Amino acid sequence: MFCTTYGELLGLKDPIEIRLNNKARAEGRTKEFDMVVIYDETVLVNEVKATASLRSIEAFVNFSKSEDFFKFFPYLKGKWLISFVSAMEFTDEAVQELTANKIFALTPCPDMQILNLDQIS
Repeated sequence: MFCTTYGELLGLKDPIEIRLNNKARAEGRTKEFDMVVIYDETVLVNEVKATASLRSIEAFVNFSKSEDFFKFFPYLKGKWLISFVSAMEFTDEAVQELTANKIFALTPCPDMQILNLDQIS
């Protein structure tokens, strides 16, 4: 399954829970999370885009930096959060922005790969 495979790319195995297209509420706000994969000590959050525009990347970067994720999922606080953006294609600028903010760029084409794995690991 796609959502467990990208965890395996980082050496993670046997997720506890997988949430797809999950709407969560916190502080009167609702946010949809495309994919949340929960492991014993780690949580992967993945924003899925057909084409990753720089604007959508910047919005996700700002969200990731704010640690607002744990307001929506307080029971996961204390786990290591790893962020991904998945898209069919990325501009060089989008990958650079993600890399600068330690967010993985994942593409399924032609084979599933993390475009910036070497720069972040």
